[in-house]
Amino acid sequence: MAERTALGRRIAAACALKGISMTTLADRVGIARNTMTRIVTGETADPASGIMVKIARELGVSLDDLLDLKGEENERLATAVAMVGA
Repeated sequence: MAERTALGRRIAAACALKGISMTTLADRVGIARNTMTRIVTGETADPASGIMVKIARELGVSLDDLLDLKGEENERLATAVAMVGA
């Protein structure tokens, strides 16, 4: 499996906090599982904004936190990333 990007680690951590798998997340967001994998590994360098909004909403995090737009990682997500080794 390819290495996760920073975005991929935040998605994995948010999934862990919510208690769902990334497969379940993909299903709930309405995207193919391989599309989710490409987003998480960075193969899709610029995922569609609509997809990212759906992912953030499903995970219960802001888009700012998911994309780290402010450059200040969400403390909850940062802790989860460290805990799950995402």
